[in-house]
Amino acid sequence: MFEKDLSDGLLLRWATPDDLQKVPDLVVEVFSTPDTKVESLGERYRKIMVGEGGLMTSDDCLVVVDTKKDGDPVIACTSYWQEMQTYEGIPFNAGRPAWVGVRNAPEYRGKRIMNHIMDALHARSKEDGTMVQVIHGINWYYRQFGYEYGVDYGKRSKVWLSSIPQLDKGSVERLKYRRATIDDIPTMLEFDKAHGHGGAVHVPLSEVWIKGQIEDMQRQDTDKAHVVGKYVLIFEDESDNVVGFCVVTGFGDERDRTLIGIYQIGFASHIDISTVLFSAMRNVVTFAKCEVDEERFQQLTSLGWHVSRWHPVVEAIPSHLRTFAKLPYEDPSYYYRVPDLSTFIKHILPALNLRLKSSLTHKNFTGSVKVSMYTPRYPGFELHIENGVIVNTLPYVKRDQLEDPTVAYFPPLVFLQVLFGRKSIGELEDIFPDVEMEENTEKLLSVIFPKKISIIHHYM
Repeated sequence: MFEKDLSDGLLLRWATPDDLQKVPDLVVEVFSTPDTKVESLGERYRKIMVGEGGLMTSDDCLVVVDTKKDGDPVIACTSYWQEMQTYEGIPFNAGRPAWVGVRNAPEYRGKRIMNHIMDALHARSKEDGTMVQVIHGINWYYRQFGYEYGVDYGKRSKVWLSSIPQLDKGSVERLKYRRATIDDIPTMLEFDKAHGHGGAVHVPLSEVWIKGQIEDMQRQDTDKAHVVGKYVLIFEDESDNVVGFCVVTGFGDERDRTLIGIYQIGFASHIDISTVLFSAMRNVVTFAKCEVDEERFQQLTSLGWHVSRWHPVVEAIPSHLRTFAKLPYEDPSYYYRVPDLSTFIKHILPALNLRLKSSLTHKNFTGSVKVSMYTPRYPGFELHIENGVIVNTLPYVKRDQLEDPTVAYFPPLVFLQVLFGRKSIGELEDIFPDVEMEENTEKLLSVIFPKKISIIHHYM
């Protein structure tokens, strides 16, 4: 079993069964706001830790314990999640550090605890064969561990409940809701997949995760005191056909008691979203009213959209009804780490070659292009192209000062913003003086790596 002595009685290791309650307690302590102890965070983490949702198991929690103190208290923890993402439809597994925290005590500061934790997580991810690591969290902080912002969620939105149009008198509601069952999962996955088309990166709805949410919700059928983490709703039309779904947050979260949070939503491809959107909103509000007492319902003032800004359902919301806002547990962008660029690019070559073949200017290009990160610490890559097809990908480090018009220069990590479509090369050239290349090289790379939106979800 992996263990690492961090000195001064601190021991880094993977969690044991004895830690199953210690870690959720630490999560509450670390992630609560200064003025509010958010007990629901502990229960939420406990569910994730024991495997509900398929993001991890109890064997995937890394802890630091203080052996100098009675009971070996957990003073730092991080979870190791694995999630599947797609790049232009090509799946890849990503290792994800999550719930990263250290007890806020002077005695644990300045000991590089997080450096040791991240090193262990990255080693585990490498053993598992994941080419990419992802994380969201503290501004700038994870850049020191080789991460860079790669994909944007975009600004989150609120819709005030008072602004949702009421159903016209004498009209029939276009949609009705019911609680989802396990049998609905294939349909929900199909709806979600359709909404990810056209983006660079898509984080598909996880079958295991949605199954876990439904099973958690169903416990309330036999245990009325059970606190549901997230509710999964199905939308049906007047003929009882399933035409959409929605994942709504539970109502026990103390972080923001005014929000009805929408974490996932999707509709059948034949549905004109704009014609059913307000009906879906009214259904969600009606559901909330049925789930809580009148006093709790009066605290709810808005729908909070936790999905990407460019999700087609969010984009269908009229601009005068959308209020951009920062929502609890949310960050505007997603960090990515790709320790071996050439290997990952080789994995996504079908998508890159499709971009070349779709280009009016480079579909028959023959030649090579190289990307340099200035330092051997961060190797770049070299692409060999024949008649508009990338035939080979190699690691590349420029080791001389000779001019080479086929080389594009990027500061370390910055290229990840281009790789995942967050920024165009031109935008980065305006920001970073050391993003530099010949015009022809820029035009070629801009075809292979264009700026594109991405549709990603937040499973928290």
